[in-house]
Order: sequence, then structure tokens, then C-alpha cells
Amino acid sequence: LTVESEQLIELAFFDLEGQPAVGVSPEITDVMVRGVTQPRASLSLPEFASVPSSLFGNLITDVHGRITIRHLAGTHGIHISIPGSDRFAPQKLALNTQQSERRGPADRTSRSPVKNSKPGKTTVFALAPAQIFAGRVLLGRGDQPAANARISLWSSQQDRGGALVGVTGRTDENGKFRLNPYPGVRYGIVAHPPEGAPFHGQMVNDLRWSSSEASKSIEIRLTPGVSVHGTVVDSESGEPIRFAMIQYEPDRVRNDNLSEGMVQEWQRAKPTNEAGEFQMTVLPGRGTLFVHAPNHEYVLREMGQRKVYGGDPGGVRLYSHAFANIDAIYGDDLPPFKFELDRGKTVTGALIDPDGKPVPIALMISRLLIDPVTPPDPQWRGRSEPVRDGTFRVQGMRPGTEYPLYFVDTRRQLGATARISSETTEPSVTLQPCGTASARFVDQDGHPIA
Repeated sequence: LTVESEQLIELAFFDLEGQPAVGVSPEITDVMVRGVTQPRASLSLPEFASVPSSLFGNLITDVHGRITIRHLAGTHGIHISIPGSDRFAPQKLALNTQQSERRGPADRTSRSPVKNSKPGKTTVFALAPAQIFAGRVLLGRGDQPAANARISLWSSQQDRGGALVGVTGRTDENGKFRLNPYPGVRYGIVAHPPEGAPFHGQMVNDLRWSSSEASKSIEIRLTPGVSVHGTVVDSESGEPIRFAMIQYEPDRVRNDNLSEGMVQEWQRAKPTNEAGEFQMTVLPGRGTLFVHAPNHEYVLREMGQRKVYGGDPGGVRLYSHAFANIDAIYGDDLPPFKFELDRGKTVTGALIDPDGKPVPIALMISRLLIDPVTPPDPQWRGRSEPVRDGTFRVQGMRPGTEYPLYFVDTRRQLGATARISSETTEPSVTLQPCGTASARFVDQDGHPIA
């Protein structure tokens, strides 16, 4: 057992005016081995619940805004989280990670400030100030407050596009909210209705913070809708399916009630409870309900994107475990839905290399691999899953239907395509050397694009 030498990290925090940040309590969220990018090289400290909080010293800045971090190996870097306060925004910092301290010109991520300190030197961070957004959420056109409603506030470090990072909170009994976002130059708010209230969530995008009352007196009104409820069960056993996700998509061509700023797509998805029950709000007019099972065990169904969004045939295939076309009328509750999902067949097979040996690790690509997670995505996006020790498994197969499967061993440049149905017994797929292709990108004048 070799014990690495300890590094002492001296930090000093200040505000943008150069005043010490007194009483700040940074939290070390990750410890990582410098220069190693594999996930296993990053340790999430909440996993070590038995580690005493004093392991890294007393992490509260003194009257000079300083702290000392101890007991850290010399080959490790850390990520630090600064909690939000009336004085400072919540923010994250990276220290001694060997990342570049400067952003690249094409870097549009939400990137933490990076500092790589030298031994014996104090590293100075200027903390971003708090930029408070406050206001009120109301139900409909009256003055009824949206009490205890979930509300989130995202921030972006770019004027256009780029990654978003958010904070969440809830309104008080008067529908009022006050949120302190991560540092950024552009912001947006998403207000959701109180649980069970038949209203639609509302988005307010591309906000800019100002010290005036404009950022502290934001009014958001939620639009009323039609309540939809029902259950999701296994078609064979009748048992409820919990944690299935119900998603609503309005008809974007024939539904005149769709307006700018309404919460869209995955943000409207709702899970079923322990009894397989769900309740959600939809727009008056035409739309479609999607039901996504919580795993790959159930048979997927398909519907064309143009059918969902405009009633016409064709378009990109959208996948779900059940669909329902609806035409809701404001003031009239729709009858309860009962979605019965068909459990598919599972086939297990062997994946071998040209020498007849099991392939240790490879990737399997299949259109049956639709992410069964939150947020649900009805489009197939080329998702793959690992195949280990020469054994693959395909779930959710419809009886009598043949499915294409694609396998690739990227390390050895081996691959294969197979067509397998639920009636295929003990399938065996042999990988073969992949072919190669090269491409050249040119502009309209035939010049190479660097």
C-alpha cells in the first residue's frame, strides 16, 4: 500500500469589488484523479456517507475570505460547490483538474471556472454576485395564486443557444417566488401548475437580469386546460405498471389553442403512481397521448410524426408503448383511459468473433432501444447498449416480427448485422472485419473545409 503525499490548497474568495467573502461554506462535491477521464476515476462524495465532514478541514471562510483544504492526495483535483445566498449566486468551481482555464471559441457548455494552482500559492476566486428573480404565478386571468407550484429558473452563459443549468423552488401560499440562479447572461423561467390543478405550465424565455424592479416583479399566468386521467396495466396479468410516463402532444396544425410559451413535450410528462394511475392536463382540441413503459420489456408501437402533429400520414417514426388520439373540449372531462401494454418476448443469443470465441465487449444497436427514462423521447436516436462476455439479450419483441440488430466491436473493428425474431432459438452472431470508408468535405467551390 502506497500512501500519496498530501497537498494543501489555500483558497481566497472575494466579491467583484475585492471585498472578502466571509462566512462562505463551500462543499467538495467530487474528487478526481488528474488526467484520467473515465467515470470510475471520479468519486462522488455523497456515496461516502460515513466520511466525517471534517475530512477536508473546516470549510468556512474566515474574515479574510480564506480557507485551507487538507487531506487531499497530490494527484487529485476537486470540484467545489458554493451555495447561493443574498450576496452570492450558487456556483461551481474546478480546482487542479488540469482542464484549461480558458474556454475554447466553440465551447458552449455550462462550464465551471477552472483554476490550476501551484504548490504554496494561494488561489483566488472572484465569486459571482446574486442575481435574484422574483414575482408571482397566477391561475388563469383572475387573481387566484398558484400556491405551492413548482418553478424552475435556468441560466445560460451564452447570448444564444448553449447549455442550460437550473435551480428549482416552489411558490408560497400567495403564488410568490424568489430564485437565485447560477451565473449567466440569459435566463428563463418555467412555472408548473400546483399538483392536480387543471392548468398548463408556462415558460418565460430569454430574460436578462437587471437591478431594477423588472427582475423582481415578474407575473406569470397559467392557462386553463382539460383534465385527463386513467391507468396503465399489463395486458396479460392486469397488474398496474408504476413509473410509466404519460406524455401529451397537441396537434400543431389543427389545434388553435396552442400558444407561445406553453410548457411543451417532455416537460409535460407525468409518471404513473403505485396503482398505475395518472392525471395530467391537456389543451382543448386535438392531440395525442403517449405511454412509455419504465423498461424495455413491453412491445413498442409506431406512429408517423406528421400523423401526431397534423393528422396526415408519414413523417419520422415515433415510438411509444401505447397511443391515444384525443379531442378535448374545455369544461368537459374526458372519460378515464385504460392503457393495456403488451409484454414482449425476450431472446438471448451468442456473439462470437471470427475465431469462434465469445466477444468480451461490443455494442448492440436496435430500434427497440428507446430510452425508458425521464424525460421520455419518442424518437429513435441510434441508442446502443453494451454486450458483454459474448451474450446479448433483446427484449420487447412482438411475436412474429423480425428486427434488425447491429453489433460492433470498436476496439477490434469487427461488426455484423443480424435479423432476429421472437421465434429465433439460440441465435449466434459472428462478427467479421469491418470495411473502411473515407470522406472529403468541400465547399461550393470545391475547396477543402478545414
